[in-house]
Amino acid sequence: MEMRAAPRGVYLLGDWHPSGTRLYFPALIAAKTPVALLVLLLVGLALPAARALWRREAAWLLVPVAWLGIAVLSKQNIGYRHITPALPLFWWLAAAAVVGLGRAMANLRWLGPVLVLLIAAETSGAHPHYLAFANGLVGGAEEGPEVVVDAAQDWGQALPSLAAWVAAHPPPRGRLDLAYFGNTLPEVWLQPALAGATLVRRPCGVLSRPPSRGSPRAGCGAPADVLAISTTCLFGGAGVKGDDGKPDLTARGDCWARLREREPDFVVGGAIYVFVGVGGR
Repeated sequence: MEMRAAPRGVYLLGDWHPSGTRLYFPALIAAKTPVALLVLLLVGLALPAARALWRREAAWLLVPVAWLGIAVLSKQNIGYRHITPALPLFWWLAAAAVVGLGRAMANLRWLGPVLVLLIAAETSGAHPHYLAFANGLVGGAEEGPEVVVDAAQDWGQALPSLAAWVAAHPPPRGRLDLAYFGNTLPEVWLQPALAGATLVRRPCGVLSRPPSRGSPRAGCGAPADVLAISTTCLFGGAGVKGDDGKPDLTARGDCWARLREREPDFVVGGAIYVFVGVGGR
């Protein structure tokens, strides 16, 4: 209750909304739903046979529709998971579209199963980075952070992928700079992969776990040979410290604003951008 009562900003589609936005969940549904599933939903709207099935089960559909409507209107934009109870609605509507195709267009009966197979192919192709999944309409997982960050895309889950990347691309001067969003200690995953190289922690925001005492640190403006940044840090979604010293989640962190327009050299796990050769400011 305390979390839901607190004002909270959100990054969406390149803009910062200090008090949230009702476009959040519609945008996430458009970006994080497999393309073939979106096509089936549109087919269902167009087919009278599918719409008849929808009307027949209207009472059953009331609960997920109400849940989704409340989520949109509340503007509590803290993760796609908050509309999970409504997701079976989309699956059922898509299934009704498959049935409607078979009943209304015998010559297109094959289209429904093909679209279902395409849904399976698109989702399985996201393995193992399911949280960072974004469909092809927005450019896939690598472009997903342009739509949304934080719990809908980056919850610190890409550390194992970053460790594998570091093992394959050792830092040229024995130093990796990292701005990390998450509660896990990055050293647990990265020190074995760094093989003696130094891990230097960079700022992220108040929602991220602070570096351990005594660990090497540097500020936002320091140069780096290799800089890995969680997308939530990069796009300012991890909150800032207010004038009273308390977390201010309505404000956007601008620590890494200078890198937002730069294309990353590597995208790791769909949630960490790696920049090579970052100058100071």
